[in-house]
Amino acid sequence: MSIELLHVTITLSLIGFLTLAGLLYSYLMVSRGLWAAQRDQARKRAAGTYVKSLPLIFTNLALYSALAGLGLYYFHDIVIGQSFFGLIMPLPAQVALEVAVLLIIDDLYFYFLHRLLHISKFLYQTVHSVHHRQQRPMAMEYIYAHPLEWLLGSLGPVAAILLMQGITFWAWCGYLVVRTSHELIIHSGAKSSGLLKLIPFYGTNEHHAVHHTHFKCNYAATFTIWDWLFKTQSKG
Repeated sequence: MSIELLHVTITLSLIGFLTLAGLLYSYLMVSRGLWAAQRDQARKRAAGTYVKSLPLIFTNLALYSALAGLGLYYFHDIVIGQSFFGLIMPLPAQVALEVAVLLIIDDLYFYFLHRLLHISKFLYQTVHSVHHRQQRPMAMEYIYAHPLEWLLGSLGPVAAILLMQGITFWAWCGYLVVRTSHELIIHSGAKSSGLLKLIPFYGTNEHHAVHHTHFKCNYAATFTIWDWLFKTQSKG
């Protein structure tokens, strides 16, 4: 098996594992009442709405998996580099640095894309309103969005990797785990753990919950510093 095919196989397996974890997490929330006591009970969901959201969720997952697999296979030499801007350091330190930089660039891109989707009435009504059909989303509904929005959002890590002149494969895997896990957490509606709140400017569940309630604020996902810098932050 070629290194390209091996990396594609690992990537798709990782996406599949994270998807199963997200589906199980959402199932426990919907059917078993996980975190029910911690969620905002003022806004109720109609019965069966989560099941109705699954076809679009799986459509976007299929698109993402196909693009990630094809991109990694055909542009492997561009995506997977051996050093970050020529720096030579121990692999764990390099991976940690690359994941951090990748998350920062990706989130800055997401902030402006997300803000544009709200500022533009046309884009909001035709594209982004799909994601906001649920004011009280479940974990897996982070991917419940118009396919065009999902594809545009996927350009963030691509742009970051190109700017970084490639990353290690383990940094790519680390990014997938951190970014996906964070999206599942902030869309769960549960109260943020004390550990999460200790990380400066790290997006909490409460920060994103306010966005799903008031819309035109709290556009950042991973790092709330963008909302603070550009004065779009609200405490609800």
